[in-house]
Amino acid sequence: MASPNHSMLFLCFSFLPFLFFHSCSALPFNPHDAFSLVDQICGQTKDVKFCRSTFNSNPRAATANLMTLCFIILKISYANATDNEAYIAELLNKAKDRAVKEGLHHCTINYLGSVIALEESFYDFKDSYYKGVQKKSRIAYQNSRDCEHAFIKGPAQQSPLTSRNNELIQLTEIINIIIVMLLKSM
Repeated sequence: MASPNHSMLFLCFSFLPFLFFHSCSALPFNPHDAFSLVDQICGQTKDVKFCRSTFNSNPRAATANLMTLCFIILKISYANATDNEAYIAELLNKAKDRAVKEGLHHCTINYLGSVIALEESFYDFKDSYYKGVQKKSRIAYQNSRDCEHAFIKGPAQQSPLTSRNNELIQLTEIINIIIVMLLKSM
């Protein structure tokens, strides 16, 4: 069985031709004006600064069309979820407090679900099944919220994952905004 990193590399390279040759001429905005697209997307988020810095972290975003921006944010979201999953495993190995361990075990399940959902979203994206991408990003969103609530409502009461959970929540918000734009353009 291939490791998650090898699977991700395969997914990334298998989608590159799709992104470059997919026609965006039906879009109601100039797909070549990447800064305008990023502004349109980020202007709809709760945290414009986070959104812009996320896109600015990828040099391709400066010249990307809407499809490529969607792929970029899916890739960033997947990387975020897999990083969080590894971080939770590290915390779990070091945790001494029983309540913290319980919360981390709960979050392990949440992030496994998020990683799987976001990986599957690449296939939906490749097939232009945007509602599927939206559904998978909602799973990642809900799992991040659920992980956070496992600590707040549990005996630990303080989550060591708050900033990481919030980041994935914000990334899924960006995915949803792009998907809504793609669906309107059809």
